[in-house]
Formats: sequence, structure tokens, C-alpha cells
Amino acid sequence: MKELEFPIQNAINYTCYIESFDIAHATLRIRLKHMLYPQTMALVFSWVRYWAGPVNWTGANFQIAKKEHCLAILRRLEHTQNMGDDFLINELGFRLYEAMTPSGLVQIVAREALLDS
Repeated sequence: MKELEFPIQNAINYTCYIESFDIAHATLRIRLKHMLYPQTMALVFSWVRYWAGPVNWTGANFQIAKKEHCLAILRRLEHTQNMGDDFLINELGFRLYEAMTPSGLVQIVAREALLDS
């Protein structure tokens, strides 16, 4: 696996779906399937603390949102609401990954996003 670089090349040409979520390891795996070729790959998010959105959609146009948006979500969650902003963002490294899709907004708060084949 390698670290995900944004933006994903030709993001609009991929359909995406939630392939698996391992609650014990807080790992979310999203399968990306190219619409024109048999090529597939996976986005693997680790230390997932929040996910919102459809279970399948078109377009892999993920971006990292502003820190303030990430913190707004983390402050609403029971297990992170009393932690300091600097600790959550700089020490733990949480980020809000977002993708606007025809099916709605996909939001994932996680520490890391990797690309896997």
C-alpha cells in the first residue's frame, strides 16, 4: 500500500463502494472500479472515527477538508469531544476526507488514507 495522493487521476471515471469495515481495527476499505477498463483499486482508511454518505457512488474525487471542518465533527463524537484540537489534528493526525458525488457528500474522518490494489 502507498499513501494516497490527491486528487486521484481521472476520479470521475471510477465507481466506488464500501467493500468492508473492520470495527475492531477501525479500517474502512472502499473499492474503486474504473468504468472503462477492468482496473480496480482500493482506498484504505485507518483509525476511522466517522463516516457519512452512501454505500456506493460515482466519482472518487476525494479531497482533504479544512481542519476546522474535521474538528467540528470530532467535537460531536463522544470519544474525542474532550480532547484538545492540537492533539487531535497534529498529534493524532486526524483528517476529514470528503468527496462530493451525485449521490451526496461522502465524509470520512480518519488518520490515514492508503491506496491498495
